[in-house]
Amino acid sequence: MTAEVLRRDFRGANILYTLRLDSGHPVQALAPSHCSHAGGERIGIRADVRHLVIFAD
Repeated sequence: MTAEVLRRDFRGANILYTLRLDSGHPVQALAPSHCSHAGGERIGIRADVRHLVIFAD
């Protein structure tokens, strides 16, 4: 699956990314700070269901 990087927020050892899925839905992902992606970049993503947190709209 791919997504577009909308925003990145530095969180110390991690970066919180706001992404837009191909469906148009936004999601957030936490990644180690050495993974650096720019706004507008399209990246490949996959869910690690052992660490998945879902919030209702």
